[in-house]
This record gives sequence, C-alpha cells and structure tokens, in this order.
Amino acid sequence: MNEEGVSQGPLESAGSEASELRRLEAHEIYKGIGRNIVLLQQMEELLRFLAVNTNLSSANGSLVEQQKSRQKKWKKGNLGDLVDDYAKRVLVDATDSLENDEAHFSISFRSKPIEQSLDDRKKLLRRIVVERNKLVHRLPFYWIPGQANGYELLLAWLQKLWHELKPEWHLLRVQVWTLREMSKLMLEQSETGYFELDAAGQLDWYRSRGVELEPEGD
Repeated sequence: MNEEGVSQGPLESAGSEASELRRLEAHEIYKGIGRNIVLLQQMEELLRFLAVNTNLSSANGSLVEQQKSRQKKWKKGNLGDLVDDYAKRVLVDATDSLENDEAHFSISFRSKPIEQSLDDRKKLLRRIVVERNKLVHRLPFYWIPGQANGYELLLAWLQKLWHELKPEWHLLRVQVWTLREMSKLMLEQSETGYFELDAAGQLDWYRSRGVELEPEGD
C-alpha cells in the first residue's frame, strides 16, 4: 500500500523496495566519500604546516624569512608535492643520524618509521595521493547513484582507503602537535637566556618549571 492508501502490486512493491535499497546504498557511499575527503583535506593542511615550519635553521639565514618564503611557496601546494616534501624533510631511514655538528639554532622534526620500512611508508603516502585523485576526479566512472552496479566494490574501496588514511592522519596530528610544543619550548628558552646557562643552570631552569632531568653520564 502506498502513501495514498492504494494497494501496490507485486511489481510496484518490488520496485519500491529496490528504490529504497538504492537510496540506502547511496547514503553509505556518500558517507564514505565525505569522511575520506574530510580526512584528506585535514592531512593536506597538516602536511602544509610541516612543510612551512619544520627544519628551519639559522645556518640558512633568518628563521622568520625562511618561514615567510615557505608560506608563499606552499600556499597553493597540492597534496602530491606536499607528500614529496614531507618524505624529503621529515622521513628518515632508521640508520640515518639526526645529529648536526654545526653550531646553529634550528627548529627541526624528523621521523623514523618503526613498523615499516622507509620505502614502504613513502609508497603508502604516494598511493594515498593516487587514491585521492581517483576519489575526487574519477569517481563517476565507478558508480552512478541509483544503480546497483559497482556498489559493493566501491564501498569496499572507500573503507580500505579510510583505514589507510586514519593512521597517517593521526601520526601527522601528533607530529604537528610535537613540533608546536618544541617551538614554544625553544622560544621560551631563547627569551629567558637558557642557552647562555651552564649545565647546572640549565638543570635549574627545568626544575623551576617542574621538570627533573638527570645530568648526562649519571
């Protein structure tokens, strides 16, 4: 029976059920598309922040001018270019040294993949870029709303993409938070004369802020 109280025949009823199923399928697809796009947009902004703010060094001139130059460069940078920059500036092999013997002031952040190789991490990030472009530019070729063809495959693909994106999104958020906290700490140290103190004075500086550090060699 329809909304007007008129009984429906078997074919009409089946058609209504199929229409409702297609509507539910479309809802699931749109939900999968939406959450992936939101995560990708947030990842792009996190990568942009790292591209502008990580590995700034006084050895290369004014930190402020370096930051301004990068802001201009990356204002419209795409995800693929940001991923390449991240791989170059932040990702390092577990055998690489993070030390720099030159005397300089810097704000640096680099990451060593633990559960996967450096190459595997880079491949994953580049595959995410490819899948992002497929999601944004080629999705109509895989599914048309109201048609059953391709629904299961597309839903599975969207779910797989989500599970690949979420750990990378979380890691980038942690890295951005860490870099911000490092920058705040170094700014405070610079403004309070920390770098002019001897070892005992530096320990007292941390103790005055409720942080207990053991001297090296103990």
